[in-house]
Amino acid sequence: MSLNTLTIGLLIIASFFCLASNAQEQPKDSVLLDFHPYGSFRAHMAYYDDELELQENVSRIGFQIGVTNNKGLRFFVGAELAMNLFKGPVQFNTDGNTNSGFLAIQNSQNRQVFSTRLGYVGIDFKKYGTIQMGKQWSVYYDITQFTDKFNVFGGQGSATYVGNSDGGGSGTGRANQSVTYRLHWHNWFLGLQGQFDSTSNNYLVDGYGISLQYELLDGLKIGSAINKKHLSRSIRENTLGLDGNPLYWSLGASFENSHWDLGFVYAYQENGDYADTVIENELIIGIYDAIGLELFTKFKQPRYSLIAGFNTYQPKISNVKFQSDLKHNYIILGGEYKPFRFGFVYLEYRISNATDEFGVSDFNVLTAGLRLDLETKGSKFLKFPKLSQEP
Repeated sequence: MSLNTLTIGLLIIASFFCLASNAQEQPKDSVLLDFHPYGSFRAHMAYYDDELELQENVSRIGFQIGVTNNKGLRFFVGAELAMNLFKGPVQFNTDGNTNSGFLAIQNSQNRQVFSTRLGYVGIDFKKYGTIQMGKQWSVYYDITQFTDKFNVFGGQGSATYVGNSDGGGSGTGRANQSVTYRLHWHNWFLGLQGQFDSTSNNYLVDGYGISLQYELLDGLKIGSAINKKHLSRSIRENTLGLDGNPLYWSLGASFENSHWDLGFVYAYQENGDYADTVIENELIIGIYDAIGLELFTKFKQPRYSLIAGFNTYQPKISNVKFQSDLKHNYIILGGEYKPFRFGFVYLEYRISNATDEFGVSDFNVLTAGLRLDLETKGSKFLKFPKLSQEP
């Protein structure tokens, strides 16, 4: 772990106590500085395969700082770091990956105390939309987030975290080196994305995406997203089963009010995911197409919540012969108890009917954990003297 990364992490934690709220009218010749630090700290016991193990569950800390002038124009910067509280594995939460490659996986960050989840800068034009640059949640995730709300499981049927990654290289999750534009107009929500992460594939834009949502009723949204990734010719010609550039498409709906949180996502991808296979006693990567489905249901009360859902993800077309039929297929049941506002305990049980590419059956898993969520928001006016006109 680098000293700079540790310093950033400590600054984020310290910032919870550093900014007082200020609700006065903004004076002339001033800017409004706003600061939003937050943290989520999670761990659980997991019982599976007749064993019991203490595991990390994707703890993170982050912040966003913004500066707004008296015309309402806001510049902002944000960062989020995965935080490993102890030396425990993160095995079942697909959101826990911080490796961002596609085909060429890089695991160098995974077991550091801090590792990068998000980092971006942007400008908010208010009613004219927001432009954001950096490593950020993709416009494809604007739709697939409808069901990515479980405490531990889920996220395997939406083609978001493909290739055992955070969806950074594919542009479907926490997209690398991306530029996004988002606009909220009446009941419409538009998202546009371009990815600029390679100079070796003969494409000016290395990937692009679009999402569109419409709010039918208060709390009820429907939407769809598509994402295209461009790979170099050498990768396309030398990767088994890859007969084109990866394409991802999702369709979803969500509904949320004081008692219910419901989500549905259907996903389809071409050339967008891979698994290992053995040819002539050599382990190599094989690409496949797939369809997926996710359901999320949560019944909410002040002190407790009940959760249920379903994930399935199965290859549809494959030019590769795997050793067995690959499939993800499981039911999720769970609950939360909230003795006070900031913390709660959770139970989640995964009932699995899945097999990997080598024919190994997945196992049922029961988790019991603790989660503490902290955040605060503050703002302060900073007044600057006028610039001197003297030479």
